[in-house]
This record gives sequence, structure tokens and C-alpha cells, in this order.
Amino acid sequence: MPQINMIIAGRDEEYIINLANWFRENKPQQFRVSVFTEKESLANFLLNEDEIPDVILAEEAILCSDIEKNNNIIILGESCGEKYSEHIEKYQPAPGIA
Repeated sequence: MPQINMIIAGRDEEYIINLANWFRENKPQQFRVSVFTEKESLANFLLNEDEIPDVILAEEAILCSDIEKNNNIIILGESCGEKYSEHIEKYQPAPGIA
């Protein structure tokens, strides 16, 4: 089974890194995780990367306005707008997110 290419992004660096580490330790065959804590780094990665991520799990504030809507975007925390319909509570145990 191919790995799911997932981006985890947010400004809460400690939380984002811990969540990514959980996926790397507990689901290494299922997910390939990239981490971003700065909006500009995420935007540059998405513009320059040849491979489109399968899932973007991110705080809404760090997302770029030009992310294509066909990406599977899941908001960490409450969604502030109507652009993204999928969201999950941010500070829940990692198995609940997986």
C-alpha cells in the first residue's frame, strides 16, 4: 500500500512537531509527514514541489489563499470561514486525529 503524503502545518511549533512525531512513530508505513510552522515555507513548498500532498492538516491561519480546493484540507481547530468544511479539534489525543 502506498504511503499517504501528509502535511501538518501550524504556528504552534511544539504541538505540530509532537503530532508529526506521533504519526512517524505510530503510523510509519501509512504516512509520510512533512511539517511546516511558517506560512511562507508552506507556500514555497506547495509551489515548488512536484508531488501534490494527499492530505493537508493545518491551522487555517497558516494556509495560503491559493491552495487548490481539490486538496484534502482538514483544519486543525475551528474553521473561521466557509472555504474549508472539514475540521477536527486541535488538542485531542493523536489517535483521534489519525
